[in-house]
Amino acid sequence: KMQRVHPKQWYQRRVRVREEVVAFLTCTTCCICIAWASTGLGWFVAAATGDLRIASAVSAPIIMPFFLFGGLFQSDKSTPVYFEPIKWISWFRYGYHMLMVNELKDLKLDCGDITPCPNGTIVLEQFSINPDELWWPNVAALVIFGCTLCIFAWSCLLCRVRR
Repeated sequence: KMQRVHPKQWYQRRVRVREEVVAFLTCTTCCICIAWASTGLGWFVAAATGDLRIASAVSAPIIMPFFLFGGLFQSDKSTPVYFEPIKWISWFRYGYHMLMVNELKDLKLDCGDITPCPNGTIVLEQFSINPDELWWPNVAALVIFGCTLCIFAWSCLLCRVRR
């Protein structure tokens, strides 16, 4: 007989995230905001170019700098000064910081024989992530990016329709 598994339990078993309800809802909110900002960029590129082939060719070079300087591959402190503006407008950065704080803040790590054993907050500090920045500015920035890109896409679409 098959047991019915709640989606939250299935997700936590597969991904191994924190099991608190608030942490699960925070993770889900963050993923929705990242997807919304990414979709807004896709709509904007599609509306601005007007051609599927051009949009496909242009989207990867546009997204790649945001992805590279979003914090996944390097610490915030190691970003060169001339790439700082890209770092600050990268929605990947805000989503990554929010997920890292959600999962690692005050987490007790099992290090085996290694002493001293760092906790999750120390790991966050090593990545130059402020452990107190869970909702602000991360969610605010993701919502602003999503709204702005959707408005830009709508404006481009409006200009195309009026021509």
